Amino acid sequence: MELIHDLVRSNLLATLQFQAIILPALAGATAVIAIGGVLVYTTQRHVSDRRPRGWIATTGYAAFWLAILVLAATAFGSIVQQGHMQRQALLGHLMAAGAFTIFLAVVAVGYLPRGERDQNRWWLEKWSAWLLILSGVATAGTMLLGMLPVVDTAGLNNITAVHRWSGLATAVAAMFHLFSLLAGRYGMR
Repeated sequence: MELIHDLVRSNLLATLQFQAIILPALAGATAVIAIGGVLVYTTQRHVSDRRPRGWIATTGYAAFWLAILVLAATAFGSIVQQGHMQRQALLGHLMAAGAFTIFLAVVAVGYLPRGERDQNRWWLEKWSAWLLILSGVATAGTMLLGMLPVVDTAGLNNITAVHRWSGLATAVAAMFHLFSLLAGRYGMR
């Protein structure tokens, strides 16, 4: 019985710590992007020979971003307000998770740097794409692992904590990647 109380307390403590980090992390990423936007705008370095992506990659990226917005709103909004997800937020999160997983593959094929085509891409665009894909795989993988009958309750609590943190890393990486794409699109990098 005491073990159960310890697990509940430790999971509650992890939830409270995560709950306190969500808004500062997203606000900090937004501030860094805003300051970076000013710096990039003032030091414009137009890169020639940038070929645009195809319509499949662009549409897939837009759908991926829509899935990320739904996932972030349902998860982070629920956790900030109530400390956990339930009812419609959980259902919306589960529905968007499938789209996220499918379009993660589209973004990986369309946006990860490879070969000569991406030789002139900005370093932030390259590295944020890698961070986005790796954190996205970690986020999806943790819940896949949690659905398999291979872990006990304590392990599932740990997997859920990793899922929360990797989801936050995915949201922040997506913000930086979108910024890098927009800077390149408008000729600032």
